[in-house]
Order: sequence, then structure tokens, then C-alpha cells
Amino acid sequence: MNQITSIGNMQKDMDLNKIFSFIINYSPNSIVVTNLEGKIIFVNKRFEMCYGYLFCELVGQELGMLNAEVNSDEIQSDIINALKNNRRWRGEILQKCKDGSTFVGDFEFFAILNRDGLSEAWVSINHNITKRKLAEEQLRQSKEQFAKVFFAGPNPMAIISTKSHECIDINEAFLINCELSRDEVVGSKIEDLYDFLCLNKRKVCEIKKTMHKNSCLRNLEICVKTKSGKLMEGLLSVDIINFNYEKCYLLVFNDLTDYKNLTREIGRLDRLNLIGQLAAGIGHEVRNPMTTVRGFLQLLSGNQEFAKHQEYFNLMIKELDRANSIITDFLSIARNKPKELERTNLNDLIANMYPLISSDALNSSKNISIKLEPVPELLLSKDEIKQLILNFVHNGLEVTPLGGFLTIQTYSKDQDVVLEIKDEGPGINKNILPKLGTPFLTTKAEGTGLGLATCYSIAERHNARVDVETTPTGTTFFIRFRQ
Repeated sequence: MNQITSIGNMQKDMDLNKIFSFIINYSPNSIVVTNLEGKIIFVNKRFEMCYGYLFCELVGQELGMLNAEVNSDEIQSDIINALKNNRRWRGEILQKCKDGSTFVGDFEFFAILNRDGLSEAWVSINHNITKRKLAEEQLRQSKEQFAKVFFAGPNPMAIISTKSHECIDINEAFLINCELSRDEVVGSKIEDLYDFLCLNKRKVCEIKKTMHKNSCLRNLEICVKTKSGKLMEGLLSVDIINFNYEKCYLLVFNDLTDYKNLTREIGRLDRLNLIGQLAAGIGHEVRNPMTTVRGFLQLLSGNQEFAKHQEYFNLMIKELDRANSIITDFLSIARNKPKELERTNLNDLIANMYPLISSDALNSSKNISIKLEPVPELLLSKDEIKQLILNFVHNGLEVTPLGGFLTIQTYSKDQDVVLEIKDEGPGINKNILPKLGTPFLTTKAEGTGLGLATCYSIAERHNARVDVETTPTGTTFFIRFRQ
């Protein structure tokens, strides 16, 4: 009976040996066993397949022959030292195959101990992690490229968590353009971000709808306001990205403020050009019959037969003179070059005009304040600059309340000579501001809308720029002449 049991146990042992042999040989890891001198005494099938060597070629060889690291001797010494002290060693080692190719192996070394706790052999198990290392490197490069595009990109960008809706990060362009600090934005809710930028409620609803659906948003036109009150126009896009193993929204704002302003300016100049061509074509022709009509009216007004109608003759002559003034403004807009340029000091020009300007202010019970700082001479057309100043002064006096002041100031700033004319009126409607200088644009009941258009045209011919600042307590026009 005992003999039968012993045979049965032997059969079981034999089956287990086969199983263990199969597991070791066809393990997905490369397994090698060495003696205590580091000589190879066994390798499994995976090892042969991975390195390209046959078992017979490796038996008796040192395992260190497969180490392709520059400091291979140092690594081998560390491994042997750990094994001799019955400690495991883990690490990544560059390996070389029979055909000269290399791969990165993730190794674990440990000792096989007998019943007395002494080492009988050393075992090494490793698997090829080259693909994983390559994937990790590609991921690292991808993250690095994204970081460069994100942080160094010219467009304001923000990363928002899809779960908490908190702002995870923003780039430098966001901070600079929106005039915010990182502490104000990072960690705040996206609703706070909408408030920071003063976004339109309808636009906010559209963005929220996109985020709720976890879909993308492309080129939504929005207008944002910075901390200082500056308006920016542009396009907002929202996309979904994986950032630090978390699904996030990427908000990108494409600032088109300069482009929009340039487009509006080009449109204004096109309109000016069209009006100029029209003025050049008909101005002179209309003036001729008007001169004839005015002459005959003057002649008839001197006739005693029509003495009782003198009031009507004076009214008709006055209206003809007004029409002639409008045509003069037309021709001024149409002119391409300033006439009779000469070196002139802007302060001298204003000083000569002061009696006329102060008389106009006195007649309307208002005051003129002159502040002239030393400025260099400029190439100017005296007649046109006088017309520009008179137009701005006349407009300013009209809106300044009784007893108020109109201030005329000159000074140098950077490379410009600045003529500043400031009134104390109620300010200009912000909807009209972008259209200033457009012919026929007027808020006056009897205005023609050609005064400011003429001023802008004169400034343009002198290579000058007109800027405007307006508040409910007054408007300031800055005419900046390049030196």
C-alpha cells in the first residue's frame, strides 16, 4: 500500500516538474540563473528569443557580457554586493543582443537560498520595456511641446477642470492681455472668470451649453473687458483635452481687437475716399452757377422795386453762402496733399488765433484756457491747421456749458508734438466713437457732419493721428503730429 502511494506521489511530482518547466520556459519574462561566480547555468526560452542566443552559447558565460551600459562594471558590482548580502536588486539596464541591437530591460535579481539560508544560485528576471520607455519619452515630449505652446503662445489660454469647473492653469498671454494675476484666476470657478472678463450673459449661456454637452466650440465672437476697462474683441474656442490624467476644457481666445480697429479704419477711409471723389467731381461745377445766382440776387436786392423784399434776398444770399461753405469742406476732404507746407511753430499759430478764438468764446459766455509748452517746429499748412483748430474749438464751445472752460494745450510726448483740445461737455456716445470722422455723421440738428471729417482729413494729410477720450464730464481730442 505504501509503495503504491509513493508511486502516486512520484507521478504527481513529475507532472509538477513539467508544469514548472513549461511556466519557466514560456514565461513572458526572460529568466536566467547563474552560479555564485556570476556564470550562466540556465536560461529560459524567452531569454533565447529576446537575446538571440542559444542556451549552449550562453552556458558558462558571465551575465555581465550582455550589459550595454557605459558604467556596466559599477552596476555589476552593485548587483553582486546586494546578492551576497541576501538583498534583492531592481533597476533598468541597457542590454545588447547577439545581432548588436539593444533594448532596455527592467531587472530584478535575487538569491536562491537552501534550508540553511545560504545562497545556492542567483536568479535574474527581466522584461523588455523599450516600447514603454519610448511611449514615456513620446508622452514627455508631447507634454513639453504642449507646455511650450500653452505658456509661450501669443493667444490667451486657460485650462478648466470638467469636474469641478475650477481654473487649473492660465498662460502668460492671459495674464498680460486680461490684466489679471495668477492668484486671482487659478483655483477660481469658471463663473468668476466670466465676471472678471465682463462677458455678455448670452455668450456665457452659449459657452455653458457647449460645456454641458462636452462638445467643442469654434470661433465664438465675444467682447471682454480688462481690469483697466479696455475692451478686447476676438474669437473664443473651447476644446476638450487630457491634462495630467484629467479631462479638461481648453479655452483659447484669439484677440482680434487690432484687426477689427484696422477694418473699421479702412472702412472709414474708403468712405472718405468715396466722398472725396464725389466732392472733387461736382464741387467746382456746382459753385459756378451758385456764384451767378448770388450775383444776380445782390444786383436785384439793390433795386428799389424790390426794397420791401430785402429780408428774403438776404436770407437767400446767406443760404447760398452756407452751401458754398459746405462745398469748400467737401473740397478740403477731397484734397490728397496739404498745400503750402512750411516750418511753423504750433504755439505761434495758436497765439495768432487767440483773439479770434477768445472773441468767439466771449460771445457765447464761455472761457478759453491756453497752456502752451515749448514744442519744436513742424512742416504745416497754416491755413489747414487753422481750419482744424477752429473746427475743434467751435465744436467744443458748442457743448461746453455757460461759464465753462475750453482748454487748448500743446506739449511734446515721445516722438510726437501733441495738440490737446478739451471741452466740458456731456461727452460723446460710445456707439458713435468708432465712427467719428465719417462724413455726414452728426448729432446736431443743423449740422452737416463735415466739420470733424475735414479735421480728420487735414490730420491725415499732415501724417498726424487723432485720438479721443470722452467721459460724462468732457471730451478731449489729441492731435498727434510726428516730429
